[in-house]
Amino acid sequence: MKYKKYLPKYLTAIVTAAISLSWGNIASAQEIRTLEDYLEECIPESADDELNPECERLKRENQLDESENRNRNRRERTRSQPRRAPESDKSGGIGGYAGATLGVFFPDIDESRGFFRENNTEVDDAAIGSSIFAGVRFNRYLATDIELSGFIGDVDSDLDEDENYTLGAFFLNPRFILPLGTERDSLSLFLSPGIGVSQLTSTVEDEVDDFDRTTFIEDDTRFTWQIKGGVTVPVSSKFAILGQVRYASQTGDDAIDYLGTEVGVNFNF
Repeated sequence: MKYKKYLPKYLTAIVTAAISLSWGNIASAQEIRTLEDYLEECIPESADDELNPECERLKRENQLDESENRNRNRRERTRSQPRRAPESDKSGGIGGYAGATLGVFFPDIDESRGFFRENNTEVDDAAIGSSIFAGVRFNRYLATDIELSGFIGDVDSDLDEDENYTLGAFFLNPRFILPLGTERDSLSLFLSPGIGVSQLTSTVEDEVDDFDRTTFIEDDTRFTWQIKGGVTVPVSSKFAILGQVRYASQTGDDAIDYLGTEVGVNFNF
């Protein structure tokens, strides 16, 4: 039969083709080691060119490497950045504050002293007063300020004229603060001793020839100390309401002591 004559040639051709295809696949799947290999194997000249299977593997590995590098860089940046302390841990920097109060004062005055004219004099038990202050706050726990405070009261006597008195004082006050919360601006208690001077003045107002006249009877200036304490209620980071109790005393004979209860406002800046 004729086909038996050509059968060895056909088998030889089939085997040769199979070996060629296998070698092509092996060559196409050869390992890519250099940039030159990558450009030759993985950059097609046309859309019909088959790529080396190694190209897809390298692409996946490169994507994984890039992702790992990004994650590693992110972790390194996070570690290199200083940790920001939470607001509750901050002691606070130096800042200023100022405020004012208004209250009722209860003086203890010796009514027999010549200061008030010995004419059955009686000093009112309560007087209206106020204060203004400004200072520096070093941290959450310590501050210091200067303060001007004073009050005015009436004096009843046998005289027909109106008699009154005023007491003005200047103080230097450290302030010790106890925050009741972890935030920088939280409800807090404070205690503030102070030293300074005070001046007591008594005046008489009468009428002479249809003209009002004010006569200063006497001025008395003395060293004075005080202590006050209270609570500060924050409304915002810059504004707070405060309430306080104050006790002050002059030095020397016939000293004047007084107690005050006040409410006021405090501004931070």
